[in-house]
Amino acid sequence: MSLILLSLLTANPQISWMMSCSQYREMVETLYADEFFSQPENYHQRQAIHDKFKRHAPKECYGEFEV
Repeated sequence: MSLILLSLLTANPQISWMMSCSQYREMVETLYADEFFSQPENYHQRQAIHDKFKRHAPKECYGEFEV
């Protein structure tokens, strides 16, 4: 799980990529279920990753699914 997040966050910013709504929902569910990121003290890191996912998903995806 951490490897997937790391690869998404360190990807070349000049390469544009988009997730489908189902991919977005799966990634957010995985993020919030993660043992490290689910801890309250890691809220800011979790939110930064969630915001990154939002930038790479259609707006209609994250309007319907907010954790």
